[in-house]
Amino acid sequence: MRLEQGEQAPIKITGIRYRNFQPGIGLHPGIASRDSITFVIAHPGLDEALEITYSEWQPQGLPYPGLPEDMAEAEQRRNERFITKIVPFKNSDQFKTPPGSALTDFCADLRRFN
Repeated sequence: MRLEQGEQAPIKITGIRYRNFQPGIGLHPGIASRDSITFVIAHPGLDEALEITYSEWQPQGLPYPGLPEDMAEAEQRRNERFITKIVPFKNSDQFKTPPGSALTDFCADLRRFN
């Protein structure tokens, strides 16, 4: 866990675990891999939420042609893999509730969601 200072209050940052590769032979064959993950961060009193999508590769699912040539290209690649947008949100919107075993003080384990 890491604490950062936001504009209005401290922010608690935790890790996210998910399967990004599924080997041909391996443990837990029933857990599928993910190309990207999407989170919706909402406040119950607001009618808008923040949707954040993170992609392992290019957002279109394509691999990069090779290693970045310099730090500027590496930063550009990182920036294009994080997509944020404001989305409508209603208090009645239903989200998956994680099982207790998926959350710790340090990590949210997406592999344990149904």
